[in-house]
Amino acid sequence: MGSAPALAAAIEAFEAKVRVERLTMLFLARRGAWLQDLRHSRGSYAAVAAAARELYEGVRTPPRSVVIVAALRRLLPVAARVPKPVWAMILEYVGDTYPTSDLLQVATQRYAAGAPQQQQDRAARRVAWCMAALDKYRRGGGSAGAEAQLRSTMALHATACADAQL
Repeated sequence: MGSAPALAAAIEAFEAKVRVERLTMLFLARRGAWLQDLRHSRGSYAAVAAAARELYEGVRTPPRSVVIVAALRRLLPVAARVPKPVWAMILEYVGDTYPTSDLLQVATQRYAAGAPQQQQDRAARRVAWCMAALDKYRRGGGSAGAEAQLRSTMALHATACADAQL
């Protein structure tokens, strides 16, 4: 097992690498005193453990980037006009999102259409519409003309949904 001073140094080094946006306001307000306490009582396992516990409680996991971007785009009219590549650059700056930036662009397009309940309601309406169209097609005897009309209507519906990003 490492010595208390070695553990204190490791905890201090870890804290220095934690991004500021991942620290709670309470921890940030007390950070100077926390560092002073850690450095002053490096020889005590109990004090180092208390400092580690305080740091643990002061680190928070930020919300997922997709949720943040979707919420901002939905709630702020100005944010809705920000192009997707700019969102990717912002999130690369805020956190290490470089490997997922391509996926983020797709996700913000797909999930910016509202809360999960709203999306589920829209999906249920679409399924109901498709089932009604299928029923109408079957009642029409399944003729080639009815099938062509159904395909055309479904294509228009899909284009409208894609244009509205629903």
